[in-house]
Amino acid sequence: MAADHFKDRHILITGGSSGIGLQCALQLQRRGAVCHVLARNGSRLQRTLRQLQQIERELSLAPRSRIYRADVRSYDDMKRCVRAILKENGRLDGLIHCAGFAGPRRFLDMPVREFRRQIDVNLLGSAYAVRAAASAMADFGAGWILVVSSLAGLTAIYGYSAYSAAKFGVVGMMHSLRQELAPLGIQLGLVCPPDVDTPGLQQENRSKPAETMAISAGIQPLSAERVAADMLRSIEKGRWMTLPGAMTRLAWLAERFVPGLLHRHYRRQATLVHRRQA
Repeated sequence: MAADHFKDRHILITGGSSGIGLQCALQLQRRGAVCHVLARNGSRLQRTLRQLQQIERELSLAPRSRIYRADVRSYDDMKRCVRAILKENGRLDGLIHCAGFAGPRRFLDMPVREFRRQIDVNLLGSAYAVRAAASAMADFGAGWILVVSSLAGLTAIYGYSAYSAAKFGVVGMMHSLRQELAPLGIQLGLVCPPDVDTPGLQQENRSKPAETMAISAGIQPLSAERVAADMLRSIEKGRWMTLPGAMTRLAWLAERFVPGLLHRHYRRQATLVHRRQA
């Protein structure tokens, strides 16, 4: 890694108080970036700020990290945060959009309001974050944006109808924006991780249908630290798509070239669960 690639760069990280977003912030801080962390949970944000300030002290850096309590479902919130960064620092160099969540449940059992919430957070939240950041970057003719989708945005499985609908939408949006924003000097990147060992995954596992658990049984989640490191490496190298982990790349290739094989496996696992329950 180039040690100075992120040095003194102002980077906004949504969903930065836990999981992948937090690890991105910590790794960027150690590399001399100026981290602007956005999340909804005030107590987690304060804890994140203390961690970032500890790294600043260790590196003998002046305190300059910032936190913003905001909701990505509000475009006004996103514009307010970007304006605050520009007012204080004059520029925004990068956006890492990690905010999102999954609530797996059978489609016919999921309340409509819950389906809507997953679309709002994962799809519209991504659109609002990217638009707020890209609008500022376009004025300077430079910047980069990295958005976290999911392996579930490339291949969908049982129980993820709402989440996959949103994450497939994110993938499609980013393909379009890749063409629109390149002439404005804005580099785009897309990350599609599998299960990652985060508090969000622990929450997911509480509502996963038995069929979903059977399909994903035996697959070891990646660490948030590993995924964050892959993401930063992709930014440095200017990669368009990042697929962390060998199993992720294998699933993506199977979905593209032999989708029938993959879906037969999914159906077989779900059928076995149904038979046991019957």
